[in-house]
Amino acid sequence: MAERIFRKQTIFGNSEIFIDGRTKMIANPTFRQKIPLIETGCEKMTDYIEELKLKGYEEVTR
Repeated sequence: MAERIFRKQTIFGNSEIFIDGRTKMIANPTFRQKIPLIETGCEKMTDYIEELKLKGYEEVTR
């Protein structure tokens, strides 16, 4: 699976989350962090994506 990008407009500008389904890593360029999926508290990538959508993020690239 290719990298997926989720975006949300905040008062500080665009917030973007990059997800690599192959390595199961989540990246937030704003904070210069890359963390493994397991550290998010979600066991499955689909759970994490649903959580992002509940927080108002929209997928912009698949």
